[in-house]
Amino acid sequence: MVAALGADLPAARAEIDAARALGERIGEPDAISTWCDQRWQVARHEGDRETIEELLATLQAAGDPHWRVYDAVLAGERGDVEAAQRAVADIALLGELWPRWAARLWDTFSVEVAIVERDLPRIDALVERLEADVGHWAVLGGGVLVHGPVSAWLGRLEAARGNWERAESLAADAEVEARRLDAHLWLLEARADRLVAQHASGGPATPELAATIASARHRGLRPIVDRLDALAPARDASATNVFRRDHDVWTLVFDGVRVQMPDAKGLRDLYTLVANPRVEVSAVTLATDAVVSTDTAPLLDAAAKAAYRRRLDELDQELDRAALRGDATRAGKLEDERAALLDELRRAAGLGRRDRTMNSDRERLRKAVTARIRDTLGRLDTRHPALASHLRASVHTGAMCVYAPLEPVRWDLGG
Repeated sequence: MVAALGADLPAARAEIDAARALGERIGEPDAISTWCDQRWQVARHEGDRETIEELLATLQAAGDPHWRVYDAVLAGERGDVEAAQRAVADIALLGELWPRWAARLWDTFSVEVAIVERDLPRIDALVERLEADVGHWAVLGGGVLVHGPVSAWLGRLEAARGNWERAESLAADAEVEARRLDAHLWLLEARADRLVAQHASGGPATPELAATIASARHRGLRPIVDRLDALAPARDASATNVFRRDHDVWTLVFDGVRVQMPDAKGLRDLYTLVANPRVEVSAVTLATDAVVSTDTAPLLDAAAKAAYRRRLDELDQELDRAALRGDATRAGKLEDERAALLDELRRAAGLGRRDRTMNSDRERLRKAVTARIRDTLGRLDTRHPALASHLRASVHTGAMCVYAPLEPVRWDLGG
């Protein structure tokens, strides 16, 4: 649940599967239904209807009556209003019987169905019902599912009534509430709601729109991407992205927005990576344009030393990724693991002075490259947020650095 709230959906799936395995091992009777509910939530945010249909079949086979809820929501999402209405009729009594610890989740489901049906009297009744819970969240049980701030659902009801100003205000409130819980998933959902309301009110497209699309795409949140892509102005197919240096000034063009920035080492690092997409470049090369010699005689078994270094490289990359995202909690945990591994390596292997010096130099250069890329992205956040978001999602730093966008991007890199 925590991983899902943080919009780390691959990690969420892994934890959900591990929880099911544990539940089955200890004989937990809700292991399968809880697994289905949590996987259902992840699949919905990914727009993965195939998985939802598989989960529906799993619940049916288990004799769990809540498969009808999945069926109704799935029908609504594919625009089959008649099928959704039939499913709702089948489960109306089921909803009335849901206990208090599931009532708010039922309310969010009712919101979705009422909007799909365009049932204005039902929408009005739900607005009145949810008003009392503004500032709270829709939660199933002790946290099996956390289905967003009530403000977000109330805002969607107001949008369905055409009250765009209030819909925008409620979505902004939901963003604040999501940020307070570090719930990046619902921060993006609420931000998308706000941008939709702004667009419906006649507001212009802003760089925030492109940045939100890029962030949602990076996290695999396809429904958000699809919603916001419909708001984005049509792109000129002949428009070219530019990453070019002229003397001491960089010209940067991305997604139709052009800025100029003074020369900086972080921009040079990014240029090297962008000019060599999907090619790993060592931090040492970026920092010094040289390769550190590795002709020291090994003091460890070669296989063991390689394993240590692989893990350290992985930790370096994860650490730098956390730093780029500003995730201090994650960075602290990674630093602790890295320090423990280095201590164990020193105790077990007794690395020689040359090796320690070489590793120290590499570490210093790695940190320097990461810091200057991070600083450059920080400056881009205010000058060109869409480009900053794209680079933050596509550039991975560590002992080896790489620019690996999810989709190919064409760049004019100058001479």
